[in-house]
Amino acid sequence: MENLLKPLSADGNVPLLDWPDPRDARLFPPGDPLTPSNPRRPGQQDIRTGGNPGGPVSIWYHIVLRNGTNFTIAANNTVGALKEGKGSGWDGTPADGQRILDILRRLPETDVQFGTASSGNTDFNGWRDHVYYLEALRPKIFLPGHAPVGASLQYYSGFLATLRLMEQPRGNHWVGFPSEEWPSIRWLTDPSDTLKPMVFDVNDRAWDSHGKDRRIAEFCSGPRRGPG
Repeated sequence: MENLLKPLSADGNVPLLDWPDPRDARLFPPGDPLTPSNPRRPGQQDIRTGGNPGGPVSIWYHIVLRNGTNFTIAANNTVGALKEGKGSGWDGTPADGQRILDILRRLPETDVQFGTASSGNTDFNGWRDHVYYLEALRPKIFLPGHAPVGASLQYYSGFLATLRLMEQPRGNHWVGFPSEEWPSIRWLTDPSDTLKPMVFDVNDRAWDSHGKDRRIAEFCSGPRRGPG
């Protein structure tokens, strides 16, 4: 457990077990490549970014509705090494990572998080930092992105295994994340599931939280408008 909470490249004692399903080639036969060919085929896209994996900027949205239950949705496109405070183009310190986690814990309570299920960081830390995000945000529902066809099932397996591994506290290294506090994980496979519309009733009382008013006042200007 302690080894998992350190950079795995430093000790190598907890390897990332990311094994594909041997049935993948039969279940998911190759189709048209996403990168445009010449001539371009239907559905192909040019998704090149700024030259770095995942693009040069980490995108984070936290959207809070002003009325009703103040339904809140978070979306993040990448996960850095939060414990070490390092990321793409950012050679930070543990204090930087802690600062980010402290901000996440102060945000209005998150109802739904649409977050990445993979990043280049998994080669070093598995899904450790994804669990850091969940523990800080405490969403009610977690929806993954970046879980592509052919890799989605082993991502899901590794994700759950890491949650179980990090469930208990570990001295000063980790506060623990009990299973009763985990979100409902509704796994998605990209693109087959992520292209399907998903609807939430923003006035459902399941999103109610007595702590939202105080947190909204800290981050959002203007008064709350009352019931939706």
